[in-house]
Amino acid sequence: MQTVPLNTGSRAAMSQESLDQKPENTPEAAAADAKPAPEIMPSTEELLRKAELDAQEHHDAWLRAKAETENIRKRAVLDVANAHKYAVEGFATELLAVKDSLEAALAVESATVDSLKNGVELTLKQLCAAFDKFNLTEVNPAGQKFDPHRHQAISMVAAQAEANTVVQVLQKGYVLNDRVIRPALDFTLRDPSGAPVSLSDFRGRVVLVSFIYTACPAACPLVTQRMAVLQRRLRAARLFPARVGFLSVTVDPERDGADVLARHAKGFGADPAGWHFLRESRARLAPVLAGWDEWTTALPGGEIDHPARLYLIDPAGRIREIYSLSFFDERQAFLDVRALLREPAR
Repeated sequence: MQTVPLNTGSRAAMSQESLDQKPENTPEAAAADAKPAPEIMPSTEELLRKAELDAQEHHDAWLRAKAETENIRKRAVLDVANAHKYAVEGFATELLAVKDSLEAALAVESATVDSLKNGVELTLKQLCAAFDKFNLTEVNPAGQKFDPHRHQAISMVAAQAEANTVVQVLQKGYVLNDRVIRPALDFTLRDPSGAPVSLSDFRGRVVLVSFIYTACPAACPLVTQRMAVLQRRLRAARLFPARVGFLSVTVDPERDGADVLARHAKGFGADPAGWHFLRESRARLAPVLAGWDEWTTALPGGEIDHPARLYLIDPAGRIREIYSLSFFDERQAFLDVRALLREPAR
């Protein structure tokens, strides 16, 4: 019998190939096994419930923030009210010692002139110390150049000194923390209808004062035009004329008669309810111009050289800003007016 040898190598190869070709060992099967299980999307009801919970949480957080903000606002209002109410407490405490000294001086029955003088000097030192403690500084400008920001002129006199020099101080001024505490010089002039108008009539309102003349070829019309733009902005903000007023004073009363001034005001759209163009005779106008340091110089051709300035007066009647033509911007002036109106009444 002939023996046929078994081809074990071929069988082994076939067996391995058969194993490799099983579905679970193919690359496609491995890739299928690696895929994650499909996600199950939440239902519409679950999504809606989650959204409602998130909305409720955000609403609660908003309510808490709103309540905290309101509490902060109320505390701030109370702090500001107390600050206004007791702002002078420290200064008043210092003045009590001055009052005590004055009463003690009056209580002395057999006081001599010298003892009274010494007592007054000591009391004055107490008062000056109180002023110094609260930055209330004396202004005595004798011999200095006139400064319209700090000084109030009464008249112009002949003197052996340079022009615009203060030669005599009738009443000292005072500065509190760099702010001059003095009212602007009052005046009473007439509008084109002949009705008298005083600066003091506007007490309680912010006032913008300008000095112009209608024949001016350049500066004055520019000042008036910018004031007209400011008037429109203030009217749109419902501040003019109820809380803000304008006064334009002519420095040329001979040519700026009532009719001329009225036409000039109408040409710039001036609202007569809050913007008054004023004039007066040269003799009556002179002390007003001097008091506001508004000098005038006649030039060839009929022009008048004068300072093109505007004065911003606060509701208490104090000059708070002086604008030159170069730095007068109606947008900044609008912000300045709003800032003055936000200040507490004094």
